[in-house]
Amino acid sequence: MFATCLHCYRPLGSNREIAAFPVGNRIAFDAARGRLWVVCPSCHRWNLSPIEERWEAVEYAEKLYRDTTTRVATTHIGLAVRASGLSLVRIGPFTSSSSNAAGMGTESTASAAVGSFGLRGI
Repeated sequence: MFATCLHCYRPLGSNREIAAFPVGNRIAFDAARGRLWVVCPSCHRWNLSPIEERWEAVEYAEKLYRDTTTRVATTHIGLAVRASGLSLVRIGPFTSSSSNAAGMGTESTASAAVGSFGLRGI
């Protein structure tokens, strides 16, 4: 498991919520394709995790995303920030099972939130 960014070589940080993948405080995932990235807090580039470390962490990240009551989403990207400070970026089509009508923001709100987390250009 890596602990530094593959692009700028700075520390990626850590999280205490995903035991199977304790690297990074900003995690992006695509459950349908089984992909998991750590977003570097310094350069904001995405670091794809090794395949052997992904599956359990992707499943748990999806569960955490769904359990977060306040989140924003567009048709293909969602953002949830946990009380611990862990940011989860869900990639993939919006589905009713990943929705929470009380917690959904507007598309412009989602765009602003995504931009503030350094996740533009995805």
